[in-house]
Amino acid sequence: MISRADIIITHAISSTMIEAIGKRKKAVLYDPSGRFCDTHYDQIPEFILHDKVALWKRLECLLEMNQSSYKEYLDKYRYDLVDPYLDGRGLSRYRELLITPVAEEP
Repeated sequence: MISRADIIITHAISSTMIEAIGKRKKAVLYDPSGRFCDTHYDQIPEFILHDKVALWKRLECLLEMNQSSYKEYLDKYRYDLVDPYLDGRGLSRYRELLITPVAEEP
């Protein structure tokens, strides 16, 4: 479902938002209550939007933005808290980590 969407809009920081960003999909978080003001993600320009006017303005901008420009935006603000690789394979890497045997200490 996420891979077919043009833009992902979430109402809170969620697994859907994290997965979308991890796949380099255009995404915004709509926070009309102001619950996420002054959080880490709120420091990223135009990522958390707190009113309808800002939301519509950002959606128009994202719809016009090409994927290369959006990639630059993601790289500039590094979503390292989501997945430092932003390749959509975060869950696969985690699964590999879970099944890798732990080496015993000598």
